[in-house]
Amino acid sequence: MTQRPMKECSDKHNKKHINSNSQYILMPRLSTLKVFLDRLYDTDTGSSLKTGAHTKKRKKDTKQKGIILRGKGYVKKIALCVNATNETIQLAIDSKADMLIAHNIEELDKTVAEKKFAILKDTRITLYVTGMSMDTLYVYGTDYILAKAIGLKSTQRLEKKTKRGLFGTSRISTYQMFQRRINWLTHEASEAYQNNKETIKKAAVCMGETPEEHILKIAVDNSCNTILCNTGNIALKTSAKDLNINLFIANYTATEKLTLLALKKIIDDKFTTKTVLLDEPDY
Repeated sequence: MTQRPMKECSDKHNKKHINSNSQYILMPRLSTLKVFLDRLYDTDTGSSLKTGAHTKKRKKDTKQKGIILRGKGYVKKIALCVNATNETIQLAIDSKADMLIAHNIEELDKTVAEKKFAILKDTRITLYVTGMSMDTLYVYGTDYILAKAIGLKSTQRLEKKTKRGLFGTSRISTYQMFQRRINWLTHEASEAYQNNKETIKKAAVCMGETPEEHILKIAVDNSCNTILCNTGNIALKTSAKDLNINLFIANYTATEKLTLLALKKIIDDKFTTKTVLLDEPDY
């Protein structure tokens, strides 16, 4: 019986690059990175975006996430930032990145997005936005990373439905030590409001969007007398005072950069592409 010949690779584009330039063998495909990031941040939206428009699967989303702008098919260098702004986009271009991974994007309107990111399309840089998943993700999310960094043990979810926040037993027992630890981690002086003078036995963290009063109540119900956030407003400060819970509001950009550093390490370990964390201003 004659053995059938092996079927020739049908991916002509991939075959062309491999035959013409061997360096492409070391470059991950954009599609491979997309699958990896979608699974990591649960942002699989069936996106086929080229201009920032919504697909049918994304129509119900209140915030854009996943691939917002699609660029080159292969990714040699990735830039990471907290916010996709005009400044960080220019920094990504200056760094000669093929892909920009951002935590947030403010403009949701299609027309505004097209104007703002026209330069990305011209330079064929892919824009990927992780959204709130970067805060809530277990192990690699901002909540978990900050909880671990300040020494919380036996952590559990604050709000299980939305996966927001974590609480656990605190290794740091005093308000002053807690504040020094946060300032050391972020290299910034955090806002601090002491509303409880008791020893800190349990504490909570809730990164990303400003936590509502019910989040603080859940923390108090779980015997926490201290909570760490990276955004805040008057309502949050008032609620913390009423509930007798210490409130720390750390620098937003500095805390989110800790998560981006963790993502950078993951990408460096799994892929051969180069990564750079952009030096963006505080927000």
